[in-house]
Order: sequence, then structure tokens, then C-alpha cells
Amino acid sequence: MVENIVDSTCKDLNLNQRELADLIGVTTNTVSGWKNGKREIPKWGYRILELVKLEREHKQLTETLKRYKF
Repeated sequence: MVENIVDSTCKDLNLNQRELADLIGVTTNTVSGWKNGKREIPKWGYRILELVKLEREHKQLTETLKRYKF
């Protein structure tokens, strides 16, 4: 089974649907609709979900580099 991008984003960022909705500036109903397939995820939705994951990875990498003083 292919994992839903909403589920994977929530899992990767350790967020629930409400927190994800707040983070990207949409309603919880929108995120729920995307997750359940009741609403099609627009192109910008896919892009913003990828961007928030990249932002988190960047922050984690920056923190790691600071610890090792690179």
C-alpha cells in the first residue's frame, strides 16, 4: 500500500492533522479531505508539504553542524 503524503508528512514532522493545517495555513477539514481522498491535493499543496519537510531537515542539519562546530 502506498503511504498517503499527508500521513507521511505528519509522521515525518511528528505532527497531527490540526498542527499540520496550522503550519501550512489551511483548515483541518482541508488536510482531512486530502488525507481521505475526498479533496484532490493541488500542486501547491504537494509543494508546500515537501517544503515543510525540507525546512525541518535543514533545521536539524543546522543544529547538528552547530554541535560539531562545522
